[in-house]
Amino acid sequence: MLCKEVILEDTDISKAIVDYAFHGYIDKLVLGVSSRSLF
Repeated sequence: MLCKEVILEDTDISKAIVDYAFHGYIDKLVLGVSSRSLF
């Protein structure tokens, strides 16, 4: 399996993810949250 990290910038993040997926760039989408705080 090949994994790639991408950064999407948009005011509407859900639209940015859908647009990215629509263009065929995504086979599987994994979302997560860091277990440690950045602040």
